[in-house]
Amino acid sequence: MISIFILFIVFESMLNAQYDVHKVNRFLSKEDRYKIEKANSYLNQGNEILFADYSTGEKDSLFQKMPNYIELSKNMYVGKKIGRLLYDTNDYYKTGFESKVEVYRSYISNYINHGTGLFETEVEGLNDSISNLLRDALLERNKSKAVGGLSKGGSLIHSSNQYYQKAVLFSQQALVYIAKDKWHSKIASSSDSIQKQEQPIEVAVNEIHVTEPKQEKVIEAASIVESKKTVQQNPEQKTPIVIENKVPVEEKKETVLEETKQVVKDEVYYTVQIMADRKTVSESRVKLVYKGNHPIIENQGDGWYRYSFGKFFTLNEAKRALTASKTKGYVVAYKNKDRISLSEAKSWLLSNGKKN
Repeated sequence: MISIFILFIVFESMLNAQYDVHKVNRFLSKEDRYKIEKANSYLNQGNEILFADYSTGEKDSLFQKMPNYIELSKNMYVGKKIGRLLYDTNDYYKTGFESKVEVYRSYISNYINHGTGLFETEVEGLNDSISNLLRDALLERNKSKAVGGLSKGGSLIHSSNQYYQKAVLFSQQALVYIAKDKWHSKIASSSDSIQKQEQPIEVAVNEIHVTEPKQEKVIEAASIVESKKTVQQNPEQKTPIVIENKVPVEEKKETVLEETKQVVKDEVYYTVQIMADRKTVSESRVKLVYKGNHPIIENQGDGWYRYSFGKFFTLNEAKRALTASKTKGYVVAYKNKDRISLSEAKSWLLSNGKKN
């Protein structure tokens, strides 16, 4: 047991040391790392143009620290000159940010859809925030095309870049959770291996003890329905005195029927989430995202309004609907109005005779 504890401490320290947002790219495949490098090249081109007023030495020193857009532009004033540069760098930043988020979210969606993660709730929350940030970034971008003046338009692009950068940071934080989950799995696997090696000794010790058979008390169902029994101990007698209070059988039946009705009301289902917001969203706006035939469902919780389509009773059916919709949604599960994990939904549906 000591060896397991030491192993856990070592791995936990490795978690904290290795998985910060600056090293999250190590978690990606070779192909996706290349995509991130390409996205960073677009962002660097934008930085070189927008922050051209830095001296060469300052620029090299600053960019070597891999700062994000929010850090770089902290003291930036958007006048006409900066506004023009923001228009010039518009495509560089938009392409770079969206490419990075697209790569990260492919891992996030896979993790959520798998439905058995240790940090599923945290990753889902971050994913909802990412969706909102991307939406706000695009709205600001679109506004910049309609306004007049370099300063106003530039300010909107600057605001859009900040939303995009936050979406990247939230995506990286989600991948940190996913990476930690993988390390925890390794810890559990290593612990199981050590326990299996020590098991023969434990069995040998346990075989020395003789376990007395437990006596089980059997209570007749009819006696529970027909009467409630109160037991009082008489100090002068060794045998307890049993006082019966008759309860009408019909009254008990009504209670049982009420409980049965309550159980029937429970509904567990999968659905495809496509949008989340801090305030209610109009039906017309939801239909801009999803134009299919499945009904739209609104669920409120944790200060969020979450919008999804369809009620499905198998995970595969929900995944097929997601693929057919061609939206950037993901599968979630609910029990009545409460959000639950995919694994909880699967267990509940199986225990209630639903094939999953």
